[in-house]
Amino acid sequence: MTDQDAQDHPDLTAPPAATVPPAGTAATPGAAAPAGGRPDSPPAESVSGASAVGDASPGEPAVGEPAVGDAPRVASVSGDGADSASSGAAPSRSPDLASGPAERAAAVAAAMRPPTGPKPELDPQAQRRHAAREAALTAKPVLARVLQAALAVAYPFLLIIGAIKLVASPWFLWLEYHRPGFPADGFGFTAAERLTYGSYGVDYLNNAAGADYLGGLVDGSGNPLLLNTEVAHMADVKAVVAATFLAGLILLLGALAACAYLARRYAGGVRRALFSGTVAALVLIAGLGVLAALNWQAFFSGFHQVFFAEGTWTFRIDDTLIRLYPPQFWIDAGLAVAVLVLAAALVTLAATWPTARRRERSRLRQEARDFGIA
Repeated sequence: MTDQDAQDHPDLTAPPAATVPPAGTAATPGAAAPAGGRPDSPPAESVSGASAVGDASPGEPAVGEPAVGDAPRVASVSGDGADSASSGAAPSRSPDLASGPAERAAAVAAAMRPPTGPKPELDPQAQRRHAAREAALTAKPVLARVLQAALAVAYPFLLIIGAIKLVASPWFLWLEYHRPGFPADGFGFTAAERLTYGSYGVDYLNNAAGADYLGGLVDGSGNPLLLNTEVAHMADVKAVVAATFLAGLILLLGALAACAYLARRYAGGVRRALFSGTVAALVLIAGLGVLAALNWQAFFSGFHQVFFAEGTWTFRIDDTLIRLYPPQFWIDAGLAVAVLVLAAALVTLAATWPTARRRERSRLRQEARDFGIA
């Protein structure tokens, strides 16, 4: 075809040959679009080994072939995994391009994993510091342990003595005489007379007066209200009650001193002591309650035999002490003591229960004190 024919018939003109990049230069994607195709369509990503070499000019390397003197380039991998490189060299895959998300995640995890090799040995000075630190954390001071045990032993008695102190008061006497179902006096005392005479006995237990405080009382007829044996027994009761309250005061002062020391030197010691003492108090009250419920008369007699001489605490049913404080009064008093101890024990348990959070806080406070931080 002549040049004139090509100008007259442009549709018969052969398509121009594809521009081959110089050797060693990658072809620019989308640089030449096929005739009739979309200019922006992406080029084919893989070139087979049977690339159209004839399109290239003689002496120039064909597209997809390595240039002379250049390192062999890797061709893309076909679907069956066979390499289509023109050279026989084994292809290498770039980790950044060929690795998938799962492989990259595994590589990151491996990089972040702590070393699993043997730990480096510490020098002797570092070992001594480490041993001293461990000993400080695990050591329990002897005095603190003794005070903690003493506080745990004292707490049940403090609860019981405190409950007895509340029951041996005018308010309990008033509640008893006005309680529905409380037995009336079968020998003539009215409720008002009972409350008046009975209050003298309660006041005598709580004041510093002598036996004449009760010995000089007279009834409405001018007769002595109490027999000499009754006054003597009340004096014995007052001595036991005073000794009990004095012991309770000493225990209270000692418990407060122990709490102050433990709070400064042994974190968690007060909480552990009160918790143990509360458990012991519950066990003690439960045991006494079972004995009293099984045989109240034997329990009441055994209690008096421990604290009073034989024959000094038994009276006739028409004697004033029995009329003012009948057996039901002492049963109710025992129940009141048990209820008060139980209520205090429940409050203490709620405040000292060894939860994980409380134990951790105590441990951290103790570590801070051992190392001089707090």
